[in-house]
Amino acid sequence: MIGQQRIQRRKLYEEVEHQLRELIVSGSLKPGDRLPSEHELMERYGVGRPAVREALLTLERQGFLRLRSGSPAVVTRPSPAIILQELTTSVRSFMADEVGMRNLQAARRLIECALAREVAQIRTQADVERIAGALKDQEDALGDPRRYEGADVAFHTAIVRSVSNPIFESTQMALASWLLDQRHTTLMLPGRDVSTLAEHRAIFDAIVAGDADAAEQAMARHLERTVECYWAAVNGRMVEDETPPQSP
Repeated sequence: MIGQQRIQRRKLYEEVEHQLRELIVSGSLKPGDRLPSEHELMERYGVGRPAVREALLTLERQGFLRLRSGSPAVVTRPSPAIILQELTTSVRSFMADEVGMRNLQAARRLIECALAREVAQIRTQADVERIAGALKDQEDALGDPRRYEGADVAFHTAIVRSVSNPIFESTQMALASWLLDQRHTTLMLPGRDVSTLAEHRAIFDAIVAGDADAAEQAMARHLERTVECYWAAVNGRMVEDETPPQSP
């Protein structure tokens, strides 16, 4: 049934926020433009200082403004990271059931496999050294679960940074945040930290060799194994260790 709650009027700051955001989105206000002073905004919209300040703070959190004490607000362009952060609540709701979780896992697989393939083709020596450093940090973190989880994320981040595209990097970091429970659950399985390290090493070796097919396949095996281990843990099943052979 449709509820009978009365429609609530917008708060004053929400109306100010809406009007300013429309000016920015429409292009009437462009990145780098300065907004009028708080006093001018109060007069323009017929509201008090608290409403103006709350509207400006909200737009800053959304990435539309940069605020500096004593200076007018400056229009900025929302970064991919902020845009994705705004989706977090919706994504967590989407992940509340198994279908949503599996869809997100599948999306991650498509994105990271494509990135591994691309990086194998374009990697520079600096990229190789950065990824090697992340792999070494992960190896050093064996036996320390909290540190190892961070090193696991850092390895994937080191790969995506090779494409020099903030959209991909922000997407990878958002996925890492949204799938935090998956990472924690799988890495608590006996021996999974060691097998994960071996899987990462196989990805790294393929990238170093410039073998795009092998890099994509190694990433696919790693993420498929991660998903398998996660659902096995969730459902209380045992999984057999499938640690890849070590590189010579």
